[in-house]
Amino acid sequence: MSNTYPMLSSTAMCDANTYELSFKVRYGYLFAWVEAANSTPETIVGILRKIADKCAELDSKLLLIDRDIPAMMSTPQCFDALGEFLRSIPDVRVAVVNRHAAADVLLREVIAAGPQSGANAAYFDNIPAAEKWLLNTLKFVKT
Repeated sequence: MSNTYPMLSSTAMCDANTYELSFKVRYGYLFAWVEAANSTPETIVGILRKIADKCAELDSKLLLIDRDIPAMMSTPQCFDALGEFLRSIPDVRVAVVNRHAAADVLLREVIAAGPQSGANAAYFDNIPAAEKWLLNTLKFVKT
């Protein structure tokens, strides 16, 4: 069982779209849980900015995002929002857990493009696998 600290929570409004965003500082990483009814560009950008701000505030270098949002934005919007987010936290290792099969293919594709731009991000469908990857900080050197 991982050590956890008190939940840091906020419920935020972004235009007419409501979402819930909660944070926990777990042993070794920041855990962010987000739930939203929809996936508009404004909502997603607002959520990602709050997560980036929390990483900066806590100087967290490891982040697990547990995403409970049933829909996805269009591919270009998704790439833009995630790209902006990953550029805003270049030294943070990011594991994204997706709870919704409907968003699986597109979200995998968007996150898979992250390492091509220098981001250290990966997609998962369960928290234990994401934690294992996140906490495996061994660096491999190409020879």
